[in-house]
Amino acid sequence: MVRKVAANGLISVWGNRYSLPPSVIGTEVSVRWRLGDSTFDVISASGRLVATHRKAPRGQGRVVRLPDHTEALEKVVLASFSTARPCKPKPNRPPSAAALAIAADTGSVVAETDPVIDLTVYQNHIDQQHRGRR
Repeated sequence: MVRKVAANGLISVWGNRYSLPPSVIGTEVSVRWRLGDSTFDVISASGRLVATHRKAPRGQGRVVRLPDHTEALEKVVLASFSTARPCKPKPNRPPSAAALAIAADTGSVVAETDPVIDLTVYQNHIDQQHRGRR
């Protein structure tokens, strides 16, 4: 069976989720097992063995993470954080005189030439279409 590795490094198999290394996040992997075995193998698209997991009881909703996968994922996540100061927030200043003049010029006054939309015209059109279908 083929599964896509989620952004958190997990794949879903038989109602449980199993960890994989961060190097295969976003790729498709194959899950293979032998009948009667208590483990299954996860194989990459290139045919390389990625991980071997012990099967958890089906449908338990368990998350099974191998310590190596957890450590590798933590390294990837921690590498993306910075100790640098955050950006300064933009100050909230009152609008300038020029901005107030532009706002006054483009005010919400309705011009006399704006069209008046009469929705009864549309309603009559819809009513005529429905009468023709009956």
